[in-house]
Amino acid sequence: MKDYRTIISSGTVENICDALADFLDEYFVGCLQDNYFSSVGNNNLKLGRIKLRKYVMILEKGLNEWSSVNELYMTDSEKKYRELLDMYYKDREEYEKEETA
Repeated sequence: MKDYRTIISSGTVENICDALADFLDEYFVGCLQDNYFSSVGNNNLKLGRIKLRKYVMILEKGLNEWSSVNELYMTDSEKKYRELLDMYYKDREEYEKEETA
């Protein structure tokens, strides 16, 4: 199935996070908004008219220094999911090293 990406509102983020609380793998503190990674697996769940993919991510997408939006990114590709998750882990480790130095 094709990957799905769209910009969503803060209210929608809350609703998705509440609905997928049992599937949450990790969250990362962002600059203005947090980032969420969930493994839903094979399912028949829908978000409106859109079928959820195996992996659901809500990512902060910066517009400029003062504002950002939430991007809903869904994929069935474990490789894409792991690459993004690893990237966020690496960024967090680098940030923590800077904070302790």
